[in-house]
Amino acid sequence: MDYALAFTVVGFTGVFAEKMKQAVRQNKAKQYLTYIVLGVLLGCRLRFIAHYIA
Repeated sequence: MDYALAFTVVGFTGVFAEKMKQAVRQNKAKQYLTYIVLGVLLGCRLRFIAHYIA
């Protein structure tokens, strides 16, 4: 269960996907890079929490 849950929550990084796509279409580099960083941080944090709980 440890790895199954931990790697499943990494999928929550997609929460920022639509906003990132809009920023790319509008050619706002700083904004889409911010969404990428937020997604990575969210995924890493949730994965750590899942490992910790398991």
